[in-house]
Amino acid sequence: MAKKVAAASLLALAMAHTEENIVKSRSGSGKITYLDRFVKCLLDEDGQPTEPKLRTDIVAEMSLEIALEKNPEFAFQNADGEPIEENIEEFKAINKKVHPMLNAAVSDSNNATALSYNEKYKTTWTVVKDGKYVSLSAFQSEETEA
Repeated sequence: MAKKVAAASLLALAMAHTEENIVKSRSGSGKITYLDRFVKCLLDEDGQPTEPKLRTDIVAEMSLEIALEKNPEFAFQNADGEPIEENIEEFKAINKKVHPMLNAAVSDSNNATALSYNEKYKTTWTVVKDGKYVSLSAFQSEETEA
């Protein structure tokens, strides 16, 4: 009987941690999705598309936004100019989460992480890919183009 209670208690803890981890991993901070961050990165302060950006620049911007949300005092170096290894490692981990999400956002797949398929954006923006560069353009339906 004690083993069943211990197993059930362990399972309850595992489920609680899994739920917490899944919610956090969806957007890094639990506040905004990767796709929202991607769109924000490619729009100016007036909500208009920016000039095309390199994918690495987009990953860097999105990653820095997440790092600053997690730690408003985030920096790569201390006041003496020495690297803060802990922060550099944290940023590297964020990069590793953001990079595949960027690839998913610009893909033309039937997945809600793709801008072209996501309900919120599919009739607002179109991803324009030009080699290493990515940008947004206003969505135009086939009816609008005709």
